[in-house]
Amino acid sequence: MNRTSLARFAGTALLAVGLATSMSVPAMAAPQGTSAMLDAMQRDLGLSADAALARIGQENRATAIEAALTPRLAGSYAGSWFDSATGKLVLATTDASRLQEISASGATAQLVARSAAQLDATKSALDAKSATVPDSVAAWYVDHKTNAV
Repeated sequence: MNRTSLARFAGTALLAVGLATSMSVPAMAAPQGTSAMLDAMQRDLGLSADAALARIGQENRATAIEAALTPRLAGSYAGSWFDSATGKLVLATTDASRLQEISASGATAQLVARSAAQLDATKSALDAKSATVPDSVAAWYVDHKTNAV
């Protein structure tokens, strides 16, 4: 899940986040959701009301971790997404020395070859040539999970 999607699912309140000593995120209220949102999560994701509230809390925590870490990773940031199977943020980096910092924050660290900026530049180069793309190519996009365009 990219940053935009992650933020869209974030819900209405953030959880307290325990990050590494060098990082801090203010304590926040317990997760809450609107009745319509909880109903939709139960219907669309097959979750119980308690599981939906837990999921909102997990996603809120992931959003807070991402907000704290992304600026710190700067040029080594390579994308992030929410892993619903583990209930955790996956944060990709090109810098192996940052893996421990990411893990200590509560996220799952993933080492990849290309940064988000490199992936975006590749997509921009393709966008600039869109007029010459064959009809057989429907679209292209940055896929952070596979670290490819």
